[in-house]
Amino acid sequence: MRVYIVNAIRDRNHSYLVGTYTNKAEAIAAAKREEDFRRGMYLCSVEVRYVNDCASNDDDIDLQQQVEALQAYVDVLQNYVLTLKDAMMILLDMPDIRKAMGEKVTQRLRKDLAEGRRSTFDDEMRKYIRER
Repeated sequence: MRVYIVNAIRDRNHSYLVGTYTNKAEAIAAAKREEDFRRGMYLCSVEVRYVNDCASNDDDIDLQQQVEALQAYVDVLQNYVLTLKDAMMILLDMPDIRKAMGEKVTQRLRKDLAEGRRSTFDDEMRKYIRER
């Protein structure tokens, strides 16, 4: 089975998985939508990977090949697991959040997160959610 993996890349230390698709056109469309949404801050790539289908006939299944193919796919996905800090930084990049909280607040929160002070972020997000 052919799958298309769409990744959004900001720099070599910051990227995330947008999605995995079985249709190339859908993958390309998703990459374009994500680039438009991120307004040039991220560029998207579409990678092709192959994962073996399970055959309907048990004689056709090579279990070792299935395991190896799935392990290779898991290895690719593990490169895109976000830390909580990364997720918070992405949240602060969202235009609606930046507008609602104000540019100064979001910049201060980004700095606090970078320096390991997460409690400030938690307090501000609770305040933002209560006001909504």
